[in-house]
Amino acid sequence: MASEIELKPCSFCGGKAEMVSDFDDEHYVYCTGCKGGWKTMETPEEAAAAWNRRANDE
Repeated sequence: MASEIELKPCSFCGGKAEMVSDFDDEHYVYCTGCKGGWKTMETPEEAAAAWNRRANDE
């Protein structure tokens, strides 16, 4: 469930991340501090994975 998905802090400002699901059933994560965001995905899990990915991930 989306509410159980853990989100890393914003990679730009360190702010709190928040999951958004819109009426078209698309999902994205954005920062509540700097408002940085990520492209929409089909599932909350895909949106979280995209947000949580970092350049230094193996």
